[in-house]
Amino acid sequence: LRPGEVVVDLGCGGGLDVFLAAMKVGPTGRAIGIDMTPEMIDRATRAASDPKSPRNVEFHLATIDRLPLAPGSVDVVISVKFDRISRSVIDLLQFRNFLSEHNVELVSIREQFDTSTVLESSR
Repeated sequence: LRPGEVVVDLGCGGGLDVFLAAMKVGPTGRAIGIDMTPEMIDRATRAASDPKSPRNVEFHLATIDRLPLAPGSVDVVISVKFDRISRSVIDLLQFRNFLSEHNVELVSIREQFDTSTVLESSR
């Protein structure tokens, strides 16, 4: 992850990885959490309201097939559910034009803090 990027966490749960991504992309970037369960979005939103939380985060209740994202707005897709995020999800995001014009990366965010495993997907 690089400063200024827009990162989306699919299946963000309580938002931990969104907050980690927000620190990596810095104040010029954004970290967006998507989850389909109201309880997880409520938990993440409560955590984001803490004054110590990064200000460049947002959370949305949505499913992967109905993402509230603008066309061309996403640089990086992250998920701890790496085994469940397949090439078909990236293809769906590209088809719906959510992904930015340059290379899009599918990143395991927790590995960003230890090792650097990145799968790149060219548009």
